[in-house]
Amino acid sequence: MLDKKLLGKQIAKLRKEQNMTQKDLASQLHMSFQAISKWERGVSLPDVEMLELLSKKLNTSLWSILYQSNSTMTIEELIEDLNTNKISKHNYINIAVLVQSELLNDRFLSKVLINEVKETLLYVINHIDYFKDLKTIKAAHEIVKVYSSNIDDSFLQFKQETINGINHLYLISDIEYDNVVLYKLITKKIEASKDTVITIFNVKPGSESIYISSTKDLLEKGFSAYTIAQLITSAVTLPNSYPQGGGGVQDRASFSFNTGGTIPNVDQEALRLVREYIINYQSYKVEISSNNK
Repeated sequence: MLDKKLLGKQIAKLRKEQNMTQKDLASQLHMSFQAISKWERGVSLPDVEMLELLSKKLNTSLWSILYQSNSTMTIEELIEDLNTNKISKHNYINIAVLVQSELLNDRFLSKVLINEVKETLLYVINHIDYFKDLKTIKAAHEIVKVYSSNIDDSFLQFKQETINGINHLYLISDIEYDNVVLYKLITKKIEASKDTVITIFNVKPGSESIYISSTKDLLEKGFSAYTIAQLITSAVTLPNSYPQGGGGVQDRASFSFNTGGTIPNVDQEALRLVREYIINYQSYKVEISSNNK
Protein backbone atom coordinates (compact mmCIF):
# COMPACT_ATOMS: atom_id res chain seq x y z
CA MET A 1 0.00 0.00 0.00
CA LEU A 2 1.31 3.40 -1.00
CA ASP A 3 2.27 5.43 2.07
CA LYS A 4 1.42 9.10 1.54
CA LYS A 5 3.97 10.35 4.05
CA LEU A 6 6.77 8.15 2.64
CA LEU A 7 5.88 9.27 -0.87
CA GLY A 8 5.91 12.91 0.24
CA LYS A 9 9.35 12.55 1.81
CA GLN A 10 10.61 10.81 -1.34
CA ILE A 11 9.32 13.62 -3.61
CA ALA A 12 10.89 16.27 -1.37
CA LYS A 13 14.22 14.39 -1.27
CA LEU A 14 14.37 13.93 -5.06
CA ARG A 15 13.32 17.55 -5.67
CA LYS A 16 16.11 18.86 -3.45
CA GLU A 17 18.63 16.58 -5.14
CA GLN A 18 17.70 18.32 -8.41
CA ASN A 19 18.23 21.73 -6.71
CA MET A 20 14.61 22.65 -7.34
CA THR A 21 12.23 24.63 -5.18
CA GLN A 22 8.58 23.67 -4.85
CA LYS A 23 7.77 26.56 -7.21
CA ASP A 24 10.32 25.30 -9.76
CA LEU A 25 8.77 21.81 -9.76
CA ALA A 26 5.23 23.22 -9.83
CA SER A 27 6.11 25.33 -12.88
CA GLN A 28 7.42 22.28 -14.77
CA LEU A 29 4.29 20.30 -13.91
CA HIS A 30 1.96 23.24 -14.71
CA MET A 31 0.35 23.29 -11.29
CA SER A 32 0.44 25.30 -8.07
CA PHE A 33 3.28 25.01 -5.54
CA GLN A 34 0.59 24.47 -2.89
CA ALA A 35 -0.23 21.13 -4.56
CA ILE A 36 3.46 20.15 -4.37
CA SER A 37 3.49 21.14 -0.71
CA LYS A 38 0.48 18.91 -0.01
CA TRP A 39 2.24 15.94 -1.65
CA GLU A 40 5.41 16.47 0.33
CA ARG A 41 3.52 16.79 3.61
CA GLY A 42 1.60 13.58 2.90
CA VAL A 43 -1.75 15.38 2.73
CA SER A 44 -2.62 14.21 -0.79
CA LEU A 45 -1.33 11.91 -3.54
CA PRO A 46 -0.59 12.59 -7.21
CA ASP A 47 -2.44 10.32 -9.63
CA VAL A 48 -0.60 7.70 -11.71
CA GLU A 49 -0.27 9.89 -14.81
CA MET A 50 1.14 12.71 -12.73
CA LEU A 51 3.54 10.26 -11.01
CA GLU A 52 4.91 9.25 -14.40
CA LEU A 53 5.50 12.88 -15.37
CA LEU A 54 6.88 13.64 -11.89
CA SER A 55 9.43 10.82 -12.11
CA LYS A 56 10.74 12.23 -15.40
CA LYS A 57 11.08 15.74 -13.98
CA LEU A 58 12.90 14.35 -10.93
CA ASN A 59 15.24 12.28 -13.11
CA THR A 60 14.22 8.92 -11.67
CA SER A 61 11.91 6.01 -12.52
CA LEU A 62 8.27 5.62 -11.57
CA TRP A 63 9.02 2.23 -10.01
CA SER A 64 11.79 3.68 -7.90
CA ILE A 65 9.38 6.23 -6.44
CA LEU A 66 6.78 3.52 -5.79
CA TYR A 67 9.32 1.20 -4.13
CA GLN A 68 10.65 3.90 -1.85
CA SER A 69 7.07 4.79 -0.90
CA ASN A 70 6.10 1.21 0.04
CA SER A 71 9.27 -0.03 1.70
CA THR A 72 10.77 0.79 5.07
CA MET A 73 14.26 0.80 3.48
CA THR A 74 15.83 2.63 0.60
CA ILE A 75 17.39 0.41 -2.05
CA GLU A 76 20.86 1.38 -0.84
CA GLU A 77 19.93 0.47 2.75
CA LEU A 78 18.46 -2.82 1.57
CA ILE A 79 21.65 -3.78 -0.29
CA GLU A 80 23.75 -2.88 2.74
CA ASP A 81 21.47 -4.92 5.00
CA LEU A 82 21.62 -7.94 2.66
CA ASN A 83 25.41 -7.77 2.67
CA THR A 84 25.45 -7.57 6.47
CA ASN A 85 22.55 -9.77 7.62
CA LYS A 86 21.78 -11.87 4.52
CA ILE A 87 18.04 -12.47 4.07
CA SER A 88 16.48 -11.92 7.49
CA LYS A 89 13.54 -10.54 9.40
CA HIS A 90 15.01 -7.09 8.79
CA ASN A 91 14.63 -7.17 5.02
CA TYR A 92 12.58 -9.99 3.52
CA ILE A 93 9.37 -7.97 3.32
CA ASN A 94 11.32 -5.16 1.65
CA ILE A 95 12.68 -7.60 -0.93
CA ALA A 96 9.12 -8.61 -1.81
CA VAL A 97 8.17 -4.95 -2.24
CA LEU A 98 11.26 -4.49 -4.41
CA VAL A 99 10.23 -7.45 -6.59
CA GLN A 100 6.81 -5.97 -7.14
CA SER A 101 8.28 -2.60 -8.07
CA GLU A 102 10.31 -4.23 -10.91
CA LEU A 103 13.57 -2.74 -9.64
CA LEU A 104 15.16 -6.10 -8.84
CA ASN A 105 17.57 -6.39 -11.78
CA ASP A 106 21.13 -7.30 -12.73
CA ARG A 107 22.43 -3.88 -11.68
CA PHE A 108 20.96 -4.36 -8.21
CA LEU A 109 22.26 -7.92 -8.10
CA SER A 110 25.83 -6.89 -8.89
CA LYS A 111 26.00 -5.03 -5.57
CA VAL A 112 25.01 -8.08 -3.50
CA LEU A 113 28.15 -9.73 -2.16
CA ILE A 114 26.88 -12.95 -0.53
CA ASN A 115 26.53 -15.84 -2.97
CA GLU A 116 23.53 -17.60 -1.40
CA VAL A 117 21.61 -14.30 -1.33
CA LYS A 118 22.59 -13.53 -4.92
CA GLU A 119 21.42 -16.99 -6.06
CA THR A 120 18.07 -16.43 -4.39
CA LEU A 121 17.59 -13.03 -5.99
CA LEU A 122 18.66 -14.39 -9.37
CA TYR A 123 15.99 -17.06 -9.05
CA VAL A 124 13.42 -14.39 -8.26
CA ILE A 125 14.48 -12.34 -11.29
CA ASN A 126 14.10 -15.40 -13.52
CA HIS A 127 10.60 -16.03 -12.12
CA ILE A 128 9.60 -12.41 -11.73
CA ASP A 129 6.07 -12.79 -13.15
CA TYR A 130 5.24 -15.46 -10.56
CA PHE A 131 6.42 -13.34 -7.65
CA LYS A 132 4.75 -10.18 -8.97
CA ASP A 133 1.39 -11.97 -9.00
CA LEU A 134 1.59 -12.83 -5.30
CA LYS A 135 0.53 -10.69 -2.36
CA THR A 136 3.51 -9.01 -0.72
CA ILE A 137 3.62 -11.20 2.40
CA LYS A 138 3.21 -14.38 0.33
CA ALA A 139 6.00 -13.27 -2.01
CA ALA A 140 8.20 -12.56 1.01
CA HIS A 141 7.74 -16.06 2.42
CA GLU A 142 8.31 -17.64 -0.98
CA ILE A 143 11.58 -15.72 -1.25
CA VAL A 144 12.64 -17.06 2.16
CA LYS A 145 11.69 -20.58 1.05
CA VAL A 146 13.96 -20.27 -1.99
CA TYR A 147 16.70 -18.76 0.16
CA SER A 148 16.61 -21.53 2.76
CA SER A 149 16.85 -24.13 -0.01
CA ASN A 150 20.15 -22.48 -1.02
CA ILE A 151 21.59 -22.67 2.50
CA ASP A 152 23.90 -25.51 3.37
CA ASP A 153 22.10 -26.91 6.40
CA SER A 154 24.90 -29.27 7.38
CA PHE A 155 25.36 -27.10 10.46
CA LEU A 156 22.10 -28.60 11.76
CA GLN A 157 23.79 -31.55 13.41
CA PHE A 158 20.83 -32.96 15.30
CA LYS A 159 21.12 -35.59 17.99
CA GLN A 160 18.41 -38.22 17.80
CA GLU A 161 16.70 -40.21 20.53
CA THR A 162 13.54 -42.29 20.74
CA ILE A 163 11.22 -41.69 23.67
CA ASN A 164 8.07 -43.81 23.99
CA GLY A 165 8.12 -44.49 20.27
CA ILE A 166 8.49 -40.81 19.38
CA ASN A 167 11.57 -39.57 17.57
CA HIS A 168 13.13 -36.52 19.19
CA LEU A 169 15.68 -34.56 17.20
CA TYR A 170 17.39 -31.81 19.14
CA LEU A 171 20.17 -29.32 18.54
CA ILE A 172 21.93 -26.91 20.89
CA SER A 173 23.44 -24.26 18.65
CA ASP A 174 25.02 -20.82 18.89
CA ILE A 175 24.34 -20.08 15.23
CA GLU A 176 21.76 -17.35 14.92
CA TYR A 177 19.12 -17.68 12.23
CA ASP A 178 15.94 -15.65 12.02
CA ASN A 179 12.74 -17.49 12.88
CA VAL A 180 11.34 -17.42 9.38
CA VAL A 181 14.49 -18.96 7.85
CA LEU A 182 14.97 -21.41 10.69
CA TYR A 183 11.38 -22.58 10.34
CA LYS A 184 11.96 -23.42 6.67
CA LEU A 185 15.09 -25.37 7.60
CA ILE A 186 13.22 -27.24 10.33
CA THR A 187 10.42 -28.03 7.88
CA LYS A 188 12.92 -29.60 5.49
CA LYS A 189 14.09 -31.90 8.27
CA ILE A 190 10.65 -32.78 9.54
CA GLU A 191 8.89 -33.52 6.24
CA ALA A 192 10.73 -36.83 5.85
CA SER A 193 10.10 -37.83 9.46
CA LYS A 194 7.11 -39.50 11.08
CA ASP A 195 6.10 -39.08 14.72
CA THR A 196 8.93 -36.62 15.26
CA VAL A 197 9.39 -33.57 17.45
CA ILE A 198 12.28 -31.25 16.68
CA THR A 199 13.73 -28.88 19.27
CA ILE A 200 16.41 -26.27 18.61
CA PHE A 201 18.01 -24.40 21.50
CA ASN A 202 19.62 -21.32 20.02
CA VAL A 203 22.00 -20.25 22.77
CA LYS A 204 23.00 -16.59 22.75
CA PRO A 205 24.55 -14.39 25.45
CA GLY A 206 21.93 -13.28 27.94
CA SER A 207 19.00 -15.03 26.28
CA GLU A 208 17.78 -18.37 25.04
CA SER A 209 15.71 -19.02 21.93
CA ILE A 210 13.84 -22.31 21.67
CA TYR A 211 12.15 -23.50 18.50
CA ILE A 212 9.84 -26.50 18.68
CA SER A 213 8.04 -28.29 15.88
CA SER A 214 6.20 -31.59 15.48
CA THR A 215 4.75 -33.67 12.66
CA LYS A 216 1.12 -33.73 11.67
CA ASP A 217 0.99 -37.33 12.94
CA LEU A 218 1.82 -36.18 16.46
CA LEU A 219 -0.60 -33.28 16.21
CA GLU A 220 -3.45 -35.70 15.47
CA LYS A 221 -2.53 -37.62 18.64
CA GLY A 222 -2.83 -34.52 20.80
CA PHE A 223 0.81 -33.45 20.94
CA SER A 224 1.20 -29.68 21.35
CA ALA A 225 4.55 -28.02 20.63
CA TYR A 226 3.01 -24.76 21.80
CA THR A 227 2.24 -26.32 25.18
CA ILE A 228 5.87 -27.40 25.53
CA ALA A 229 6.92 -23.82 24.89
CA GLN A 230 4.53 -22.65 27.62
CA LEU A 231 5.92 -25.27 30.00
CA ILE A 232 9.52 -24.26 29.33
CA THR A 233 8.78 -20.57 29.66
CA SER A 234 6.95 -21.11 32.94
CA ALA A 235 9.64 -23.34 34.43
CA VAL A 236 12.91 -21.67 33.54
CA THR A 237 12.25 -17.94 33.52
CA LEU A 238 12.85 -15.92 36.64
CA PRO A 239 9.93 -14.50 38.67
CA ASN A 240 8.43 -11.50 36.88
CA SER A 241 10.52 -12.29 33.80
CA TYR A 242 8.32 -12.33 30.75
CA PRO A 243 9.01 -13.87 27.36
CA GLN A 244 10.58 -11.30 25.05
CA GLY A 245 8.94 -12.86 22.06
CA GLY A 246 7.29 -16.01 21.01
CA GLY A 247 4.34 -17.53 19.36
CA GLY A 248 3.29 -20.35 17.18
CA VAL A 249 0.37 -22.60 16.47
CA GLN A 250 -0.54 -26.03 17.69
CA ASP A 251 2.18 -27.92 15.79
CA ARG A 252 5.10 -25.51 16.13
CA ALA A 253 6.23 -22.82 18.50
CA SER A 254 9.14 -20.55 19.25
CA PHE A 255 10.05 -18.70 22.40
CA SER A 256 12.82 -16.32 23.34
CA PHE A 257 13.32 -15.08 26.87
CA ASN A 258 15.96 -13.25 28.83
CA THR A 259 17.56 -15.21 31.65
CA GLY A 260 19.80 -12.36 32.76
CA GLY A 261 22.65 -14.85 32.97
CA THR A 262 21.48 -16.05 36.39
CA ILE A 263 20.11 -19.45 35.37
CA PRO A 264 22.93 -21.88 34.52
CA ASN A 265 22.42 -24.53 31.83
CA VAL A 266 18.97 -23.29 30.89
CA ASP A 267 19.15 -25.26 27.63
CA GLN A 268 19.71 -28.50 29.56
CA GLU A 269 16.80 -27.73 31.86
CA ALA A 270 14.58 -27.00 28.86
CA LEU A 271 15.73 -30.23 27.20
CA ARG A 272 14.78 -32.15 30.33
CA LEU A 273 11.31 -30.62 30.24
CA VAL A 274 10.84 -31.51 26.57
CA ARG A 275 11.77 -35.13 27.29
CA GLU A 276 9.42 -35.22 30.27
CA TYR A 277 6.58 -33.88 28.17
CA ILE A 278 7.20 -36.42 25.39
CA ILE A 279 7.00 -39.23 27.96
CA ASN A 280 3.78 -37.91 29.48
CA TYR A 281 2.21 -35.81 26.73
CA GLN A 282 -1.09 -37.70 26.53
CA SER A 283 -1.87 -36.96 30.17
CA TYR A 284 0.41 -34.01 30.93
CA LYS A 285 -1.33 -30.93 32.29
CA VAL A 286 0.59 -27.65 32.18
CA GLU A 287 0.00 -25.05 34.84
CA ILE A 288 1.41 -21.69 33.88
CA SER A 289 2.58 -19.69 36.86
CA SER A 290 0.76 -16.47 37.67
CA ASN A 291 3.96 -14.58 36.83
CA ASN A 292 3.69 -15.64 33.20
CA LYS A 293 -0.02 -15.10 32.63
